[in-house]
Amino acid sequence: MLKQILPPGEKFKTNDCVIDNKNDQIILLTGPNMAGKSVYLRQIGLIVLMAQIGSFVPAKSAKIGLVDRILLVLVPAITLLPAKVLFWLRCRKQQTF
Repeated sequence: MLKQILPPGEKFKTNDCVIDNKNDQIILLTGPNMAGKSVYLRQIGLIVLMAQIGSFVPAKSAKIGLVDRILLVLVPAITLLPAKVLFWLRCRKQQTF
């Protein structure tokens, strides 16, 4: 569907995601504003959710085990609060799940 709304001649850039429980456990994703970071993270979250309910997964291949939660923290680039306060707020927010 995305390919249908792209301007003529522009191709969608596919991407890979490798996360496992031995070597690649965390993704630290950085980059400039409007580079597609949040789209990439949401895409991974949706694919994992779709796999958990037994739905079609739009991928050439996928090995997705059981998942008990999907956590996503998007932090604004400019913040007025000190880092310690932001860390504490994030920890408190995750305790409410």
